[in-house]
Amino acid sequence: MRLRVFCTSSRCPHWTQSTRYDRRCSVHGTNVAALRTFAPRGPARSVTTHVQSQSRQTKTLALQCTTDNADPGHWEYSPEWWGTQAGGWGHDSGRTLFSHHSQCGNGEITVTAHGASSPPSSTELEQQWRVLRFNNTRQSVSRVLLSPEWLLPHADATCLAFEYLKTMASAAAAAIGVIGMTENALQPSAHATGNHQNVDRQLQMHARTMEPPLVTHRSPRSSRKGCRALCIGLGGGSLPNFLSHHFPGLLVDAVELDPLVVTAATDYMGFPSHRPNMQLHQGDAADYILKAVSEVHQGHADPVDMVFVDAFDANDDVPASLWSSDSAVLDALSKVLHPEHGTLVMNLHGGGMPAVNALVALFTSRLPFVSQSAPSGYHRNTEKGRAVQQITQNLREKLLGRDGQGCAFTLSVRHQSNIVVVVTRGMDADAVQHGRIDLKHAALRTGSAAGYLFECGSRSCRGLTLI
Repeated sequence: MRLRVFCTSSRCPHWTQSTRYDRRCSVHGTNVAALRTFAPRGPARSVTTHVQSQSRQTKTLALQCTTDNADPGHWEYSPEWWGTQAGGWGHDSGRTLFSHHSQCGNGEITVTAHGASSPPSSTELEQQWRVLRFNNTRQSVSRVLLSPEWLLPHADATCLAFEYLKTMASAAAAAIGVIGMTENALQPSAHATGNHQNVDRQLQMHARTMEPPLVTHRSPRSSRKGCRALCIGLGGGSLPNFLSHHFPGLLVDAVELDPLVVTAATDYMGFPSHRPNMQLHQGDAADYILKAVSEVHQGHADPVDMVFVDAFDANDDVPASLWSSDSAVLDALSKVLHPEHGTLVMNLHGGGMPAVNALVALFTSRLPFVSQSAPSGYHRNTEKGRAVQQITQNLREKLLGRDGQGCAFTLSVRHQSNIVVVVTRGMDADAVQHGRIDLKHAALRTGSAAGYLFECGSRSCRGLTLI
C-alpha cells in the first residue's frame, strides 16, 4: 500500500513519495498514534486501522481519533524553538525580547523569539515561536501570531509545543469523559473548534482591545452552569489558554506568584488577558486556595472539578508546599476539590537517564517516525526518581486518603522525561487497571468533540502505572 509521507529529512513543506513506507498497517491494539507519519497531512480525520494479530487473523478496529497531522505544535518543529542555550540542539539561540531578574526565586526570566514554519492550512499571519526560560531552562513555548494592527502578540490556543502538556491535556480529556462532564465542559457552544480560522476570528475580536491584565477574582457563582478548573503556575499560559479555548464551559482560573512571569506571558508569550471563561490571578497560590476553600464552604462558589499543577522554581523543582506530607496547601486542595470526581493533574520531572534522553531527543528530532520507542518516565534509582515516588505517594494519601475511593496513576511522556501524575476521585483503580481501553476511548471522544489537533487517546494511558 503506497502512502504519502512528509519529507522529514529536509523539513520540506512539500509532499514526497517513498516506497520505504509501502507496507501494511502494523498498528497493534490501541497504538493508533503510530499512524501519524503514514497518513497525509491535513485536517483531523477518522482513522480505520487494520490490526493483524499474532495468530495472523486480521481484524478491523475502527477508532474515531484525531491524528497529529495538523498539529501546529508537532514535535518535528522542536528544533526551531529548542534553542542552543546550555548546549541545546536547536537551530539558534533566538532573539531576546525580555530579560529580568525575578524577586520570587525564579532566577533570570527571559523570553526569546524564534522563526516558525507555518503548519499546513494555517493562517497567513506572521508566526513566531516564543520561549520562556528561567535561568536558561525552558519553561514554556508558544506559537504566536503577529500583525501590525495588534498591540501585542496572540498565542495560537490550539498549540501545545511541549509533549508533557499534550499528556496533561489528554489526561484532562479522559477525566472529563469518564466522569461525565463533557457536555457541560463544551457548553455554551455545541462543539469547541480548534482550527486556525476560528483562532483568527477570535484574535481579530480582541486585537484592538488589549489592556494591561487586571488581576481580580470573579464574582461568586450561585448556580452550577459549567465546570471549574484551577491552573497553579502560569508559565507562558499555554495550558490554561488551551483548556479555556477548547472547553468554553470550563471556567479556568490561573494563579501565578511572580508578577514578572505574568508580564512575560501577557506581553510577550501571547497569553490572552481577556476571555469570558478564563481569569488570571497574580498572587500566592496558597492564599488563593485557602480563600477558595472558604468560598466553597460558605456556598458562594462551586467545588473545583480539576486542578492542574505545573509550577517550578529556579532550581527546576516543584515547591514543597505543593506536595509535602505536612503541606497546608495540599490539605486545602483536598477540601476544595469536588468530593465525588475532583481530579488533580501534576507535571513532574522524571529524572531519567540524562545522557540517553539527550541522545534520544536528538535522534527522534531528526527522525520523528521512530519516536514511539523513545524511553520516557523515571528511573526509580535516581534522586529525581525517588522524589517522584515520594511526591506521588503524598498526593494520593492527601487527596484520596489511605483507604479512600478513587485512583492515582502516573503517565509517561513522549520525547521528554517528564511524568504526569493523575489523582482522581472519579475513577475506580480496578477499572483503570483492567480496562485501559475505556480511558483511551474517553479521551478520544472528548478530545475529538473539543477539537484537539493532536492524538490524545494513547497519550492518556501511555506508560500508565498505578500508585
